[in-house]
Amino acid sequence: MPRGRTEAFSDGVIAIIITIMVLQLTPPAGESLASLKSLLPGFISYVVSFMFVGMFWNNHHHLFQVLDKVNGKILWSNLLLLFSLSLIPVSTDWVSRTGFGRLPVTVYIIINMAVTFTYILLQYIIVHATDCVIIKKVVNESKKEAATVFLQLLALVLSLFAPDPYRYLILPCLVGVILLWLIPDLRIARAIDDRACEIGEGPEEK
Repeated sequence: MPRGRTEAFSDGVIAIIITIMVLQLTPPAGESLASLKSLLPGFISYVVSFMFVGMFWNNHHHLFQVLDKVNGKILWSNLLLLFSLSLIPVSTDWVSRTGFGRLPVTVYIIINMAVTFTYILLQYIIVHATDCVIIKKVVNESKKEAATVFLQLLALVLSLFAPDPYRYLILPCLVGVILLWLIPDLRIARAIDDRACEIGEGPEEK
């Protein structure tokens, strides 16, 4: 099955997810600057979630460029990723409505971790569906996955056990995850652009 339909479906689902999140934002009740303060939790959670979803969309698009066709494993693992992403809007809204309550934030982080693990699974399946040695080597050498899991686990521990002043360290952890994945691995892009993977193996190392 050509990858185009899978990419188009994924793009549509992710676009709907972002649309739902922005529709959950409500305008302030008044017209003073003080009235904007009540919107701060919702705006911060929206920005973080928007960047998180957008970051995974960017990497998802980048990852699918290594394929010409998709198989059943890729389709199901892609659906798992989209399912976990689809939970982001409701968790974002819960965090916003409760002013970063402890339980909503914990659930939000767990959902973020689910997105990460399902993306890693999809990446593993896609990489092993290609014969390109270069791409396999790039992914196997990547440290981003381990760093992401560490930051999210740290955020989870903070959300569960840290007293209120230290719970704000959760935000740098989540932003750190976004920064890690903000730019997809350029070595994969170069391998694709140089057509280094069309013969089933990478060029010989010097």
